[in-house]
Amino acid sequence: MQKKATDLSIKYIKKNQAKYYSVDFFDFAGLMFETNQFLLNQKIAEVKTTYCSVCLTTNHPNTIHYSSLGDSRVYLINPQYLTQLTKDDKYLASQNIITKCLGMQGLQKDDFYGSVHSILDTEQILLCSDGFYNLMEKKKIAFFETFAKHYLNPIKNNLHELIKKNNHDDSTYILIK
Repeated sequence: MQKKATDLSIKYIKKNQAKYYSVDFFDFAGLMFETNQFLLNQKIAEVKTTYCSVCLTTNHPNTIHYSSLGDSRVYLINPQYLTQLTKDDKYLASQNIITKCLGMQGLQKDDFYGSVHSILDTEQILLCSDGFYNLMEKKKIAFFETFAKHYLNPIKNNLHELIKKNNHDDSTYILIK
C-alpha cells in the first residue's frame, strides 16, 4: 500500500502545487498537510508513507524549498562537508519507530514544515531513504569521496558499488548536482 500512497501523493501534488506557490513564497507545509488530508479521504487501509521533497525554481536557482516527514532525509553536500537539513520523526534515534508520516490520522498543519535554504553552485542536494543514509553513515568517507566526483556516471557507479551487497533496507536516493 505504500506505493499506492506515494502514487496518490504525487498525483495530488502535481495537480495542486500551483495553489501553494507565489512569486516569493512556497507554502510547502500547507501543500503537504492538504496532501495528507487527501490521502486520508481516500479510505484506503494503511496508506502511510514517509517523504522528503525539494522544490527548485528558475526564479530563484540558488534557493531550495524542502519538506519531509518520517525518516527520509534531505542533505546539503559541499566540497567540505555534508549537512543534514531535515530532522527525523522517530521515537528514538536508535529505533525505527516513526512518529509522523504521510497518511497518518490526527496530524495538524504545524506537524508539517517547509523550510528554505540557499545553495551555492558547488553544492549538491541529496534526498534519501533511511536505508541509504544508514549505509552512508557507516561509510562516511567513501560516500563523501564519491559525492566529490565531478561527473554523474562515476558518482552513480560508485554509489551502486557502495550499496550493493550492503543493502538491508530500501536504499533509494536522488542526487541533484
